[in-house]
Amino acid sequence: MRRLAVPDDRHTLRVTTSLGSWDPARPPGLANRIREAGTAVYWRQTSADGDVIHLNFTPTRGSVRQMSGPVPKLALSGTAENRRIRLGRVAMYGTLVALTVLGLIGACAGLLIASGRSDSARVAGVLFGWFAGTVVFSVTVWSLMIGRAVRDTFRQQRATGR
Repeated sequence: MRRLAVPDDRHTLRVTTSLGSWDPARPPGLANRIREAGTAVYWRQTSADGDVIHLNFTPTRGSVRQMSGPVPKLALSGTAENRRIRLGRVAMYGTLVALTVLGLIGACAGLLIASGRSDSARVAGVLFGWFAGTVVFSVTVWSLMIGRAVRDTFRQQRATGR
């Protein structure tokens, strides 16, 4: 929606067969994409009934197709669904960063422990340290997930009076 924030402001994009482009006449989803090479021009039109997204799709071969549909709830900022998706994305990237950092800390610790020894011992120390860091991370994440599930279960039981 950022690119279509101003009504009647047109946004043009080149569409490839591999990525496709969103068809506003259908609900958002991978199965509802236009999978043809061509050019897509999107714009938003404001009316009394609500905002409508329009698309003029010009395939490399064939005639121009026009499609339109309402703005999907997912595209509106501030919705619960949007917050949930954003939180999930932050959690995923945070998890990857934490996994990488703990793996690197473990690898550095393994290198320090194996210092002064042969190269193969250093490599083994780094690999073992990386493995130990990822195991520590995995155990921590699983513990947090189990703790959260138990907490949610207790809250649900308390709310229902069981």
